[in-house]
Amino acid sequence: MKIRTVLSALAATSSLILIALPGQASAFTIPNYHVTQAQIDSLQAGASANDVIEALGKPEDTASWRDGTRSMVYETYDNADGNRRVYVDLDSSGKMIDVEVLTP
Repeated sequence: MKIRTVLSALAATSSLILIALPGQASAFTIPNYHVTQAQIDSLQAGASANDVIEALGKPEDTASWRDGTRSMVYETYDNADGNRRVYVDLDSSGKMIDVEVLTP
């Protein structure tokens, strides 16, 4: 598991809009950035970057690491946990290694 630095976290944040409206749902997210637990659970190690994009949509950001790996970053909101950031880690050949869900 990669250690997320403050710098990478800042680069990966933004674009999540929360709007509280009386009588309405408690939060709205930008379309294509709402990643459900079922979508996360459907991912399997070894999936290609294109498979991940097909399952989750276009990532909000992609962080590249010194060792050649990358992390596709998705912002989402969960009513129980609030803001969540989903990192899909890819090896240097573009195959999925791991998925992490962090609550900032």
